Amino acid sequence: KESDSCVVEGRIKEIGTGKTEYLKLEPYRIDGKTEKGNLLLYGRTKDLLPGQNVQIRSELSSYEAPRNPGQFDLRMYYRCRNTYYSGFFDEYVITDPVYDKNAVLLYRLKKKGISICRNYLSKQDAGIMTAMMFGEKSYMDDSIKERYQKNGIAHILAISGLHISMLGGSLYKLLKRMGMPFLLAGMAAFFIMLPYCVMIGSAVAALRATIMLMIFIGADIKGRHYDFISAVSLAGIFILAESPYYLFDAGFLLSFGAVFAIAVVYPCFDKLKKAKNLWLSLSVWLVLLPIQLWFFYEISVFSLLLNFIVIPLVAPLLAAGFLGVLFSSDRFFFLCHLILSLYEKLLVFPAILTGKPSLFQIGAYLCCLLFFGILFRQGKRKYAVFCITIGMFLLTARIEGGFSLSFLDVGQGDCIIIESPSGRHYMIDGGSSDVSKVGKYRILPFLKAKKIPALDYVMITHFDKDHYSGIEEMIGSYPIKHLGIFESAKKQDEGYQSILKSAKKYHIPISYFSKGDELKDGKIKLSCLFPQEGYQAPKNQQSLVFHLSYGEFDCLLTGDLELEGEEALLSMGISHVEVLKAGHHGSKNATTKVLLEQAKPECAILSCGAANRYGHPHRETLKRLKEAGVMIYRTDQSGAVWMEEKSRKILIKYMVDHYNNK
Repeated sequence: KESDSCVVEGRIKEIGTGKTEYLKLEPYRIDGKTEKGNLLLYGRTKDLLPGQNVQIRSELSSYEAPRNPGQFDLRMYYRCRNTYYSGFFDEYVITDPVYDKNAVLLYRLKKKGISICRNYLSKQDAGIMTAMMFGEKSYMDDSIKERYQKNGIAHILAISGLHISMLGGSLYKLLKRMGMPFLLAGMAAFFIMLPYCVMIGSAVAALRATIMLMIFIGADIKGRHYDFISAVSLAGIFILAESPYYLFDAGFLLSFGAVFAIAVVYPCFDKLKKAKNLWLSLSVWLVLLPIQLWFFYEISVFSLLLNFIVIPLVAPLLAAGFLGVLFSSDRFFFLCHLILSLYEKLLVFPAILTGKPSLFQIGAYLCCLLFFGILFRQGKRKYAVFCITIGMFLLTARIEGGFSLSFLDVGQGDCIIIESPSGRHYMIDGGSSDVSKVGKYRILPFLKAKKIPALDYVMITHFDKDHYSGIEEMIGSYPIKHLGIFESAKKQDEGYQSILKSAKKYHIPISYFSKGDELKDGKIKLSCLFPQEGYQAPKNQQSLVFHLSYGEFDCLLTGDLELEGEEALLSMGISHVEVLKAGHHGSKNATTKVLLEQAKPECAILSCGAANRYGHPHRETLKRLKEAGVMIYRTDQSGAVWMEEKSRKILIKYMVDHYNNK
């Protein structure tokens, strides 16, 4: 939620070192009132240093919960990290110039290290190395991140427990071999790794590994047995004491899930003496599988093989990187380039889309994993393999449901997705005028979470950005089998030309629709009601209008049609519908009284952006709907709204636990 302009005062805890300049304040006050956690402010940070106190005027906003199924939970991500507000600033006043010498030293070391990497390495290699060594991912190309993610080796891009264990453990052992007493070697490792962990931002995996490393060193110094389970439990207690919300964080679950796999599942393979690393990798993969699917909706079956090759090279890659930074040497960075080039050649395997499993599916899989471990320890390996195979089937199976109709919250824009009982999928519009990269961050996550592998038809009602921008993003990166547009759309229109060019490039056939055309899919019928062939009018008045029927359920989808177009539509006659997608996002001149009298909808969906500059939906439109006794669902308040078939009934659900019928 947006707030009015306010005065923020606080101490600078962290300053961004990447492409995006930001300040993290903790503690801080808003208009004189002390707030909990920390605060992120984006703006120019020149001449500012950690530890200084500043006063800034900014308009703050809180982080929103997901607006659509499958959308990344930004609010929970930042809540785990005790961050509740963010804002932007242009100017600041330093109220206390005294800075924190230790924090400034770490800040400058990090900036220097990143600068050296970027000077000696190519743009692509530097982006990867700064992520691996300093936790700074802003210099990485998005396509590279996605390739690492899809191939199941994205964990090496984060400062993880693997990195800390390699660096800290190797340093401690090296110092001991050089003849340094255990206590001094341990203290040296501690006073190097702890500041390093602070410098990279104390990522949960790094913090967990640092705590475990310190316990290991302490046990070694005292000559005591190092208990792996006790160490990881203590690390978990410390982290959750700081923020219990980490229980819902992907990084926390993946990090501790991997450790759990090593401690509990890997010992099941003790009797297999060969290929120990392969069984270790398999153990981790089996435990992390449900977590990966819950958060990312896809998995690489080749990640086992890739990790078997990739992980052994992480140690020399990091060693070469740090030595390259320390000595500013081309030779060490050249070794980094060779290893990263090998990684790139391996990133050719596709990810398998599985969708988001239910909690029931995850529970069933974990039960099968438990029995797998018990049976394998007892030597009943065939039964164990059968058991885990059943578990993976239960986890990834998606029972084809009935009919569903979803109106996604894409801000100021439209996106409607139809799921057929036959397994086909249709989308009508997909764009936004106020949400950047709406295809990547709102539409695609929904499709992946629902395990929709391709869209059979994508209809574009007309060529305004808020109806096609997301589709334009998706062409080439997501399978679209057919595009549907109005046969008399203005050929000189910029949007039309852009979509036509992309469709030709990726060999997507285009179908032209006008009044009378229809698609049939079992009990589903999608009929084009308007405009008729050759109809000429301003862009909004040329919007394709569809009537969707499924059994006794009917829905009228009116695009951006307004008064002139509605009059032409009504002259052709329309019948009663249960659901009406209100025209032009609830504009004053759309969804007229005459339309409501003919269609007699039971509920109306208004797709609009929160506090949009057009004032949609207009109060007169809301008044007309209320007077007609129509239930109103607004995506700016309810988030995504969807209808789905359950026990032969069509139920309405929405993302945010609120709707407006006032």
